[in-house]
Amino acid sequence: MTTWQTIFYDAFAAVSPNWLNVTTTGGSAVRPTIVDGHLQADSYTVLENRNYAYDPDSLYRVTAVVASGASSPQGYFYLGVTGVQADGTTRVSTAGTDTVAQAHYFAASRKTTPLGEWATFTGYFMGQSTAAGGEHPDIGDPGTVRPEAAYVRPLMYLGYQVIAPDKSISMVKSFRLEILRDAAHRVQLIAGGLRAWTEIQAWPTKTYDRTYSVLNVVGRRDPVVLTDVLRQPTSTVTFLTRTATDRRDLLAVLGASVPVQLLSPCPDVEPVWFMPLKATPNRLTGSGTDPRRLWEVEIQEVAAP
Repeated sequence: MTTWQTIFYDAFAAVSPNWLNVTTTGGSAVRPTIVDGHLQADSYTVLENRNYAYDPDSLYRVTAVVASGASSPQGYFYLGVTGVQADGTTRVSTAGTDTVAQAHYFAASRKTTPLGEWATFTGYFMGQSTAAGGEHPDIGDPGTVRPEAAYVRPLMYLGYQVIAPDKSISMVKSFRLEILRDAAHRVQLIAGGLRAWTEIQAWPTKTYDRTYSVLNVVGRRDPVVLTDVLRQPTSTVTFLTRTATDRRDLLAVLGASVPVQLLSPCPDVEPVWFMPLKATPNRLTGSGTDPRRLWEVEIQEVAAP
């Protein structure tokens, strides 16, 4: 059974610190305010939120409730996501460049509403291609994200005008980013330039080990035990691969001999860095032609490089 799972939602009861003003030349560096239960930008403002791992095999939906405020001339708004590379900072525009402009405006591109009238704008996206971006309000025709993107960020261009001064008002009542998922929890693994998407089945409680040394003291019956530093946690992760391609990608990442970054598209799941210690495959059936495998992977967590 598949359901829409909310990755991000903001009803703008207050201005969240996760919304960053990334407005470039010609816009406002002033943070928008909350007016009568909605976000209000009184001039050209570009807002980005935090990174969320992008799963190109899943369908996404971005929805915002927006209205144009009283201003002359009337400004436009753009709603969608920003693509971000695996380093977590380099943006990926629809042209493949590192810029806040030319983002993936799946829900709205150069739109207005009648003054003060709220309207809902929705866009769908899935997959990756160089022909990325564009408005895609039809679930049967989702847009795509650039192949370089490992993350997406919620994005709003507000109060944009093609002539100065950019003093148009845009109002936002809510912004939501969702993913259509089944019960499986897919995560992305990144090691250097290698990537793999796989299902994670189990991540047991972390085990923290300490190093010890024993010091025998003359005249004492019992030795002195010295406790050293706390080691990084270890655990066993269970991954599921369903195809030979998934298996190949997973093994390539685990065998890269560099720290692996684990990213989840789910909210409030922080990235984890680890070194694989041992990977043990298990068949799900007795059939030699069944490509599915459960992988018990022993890992040691490490600090982000």
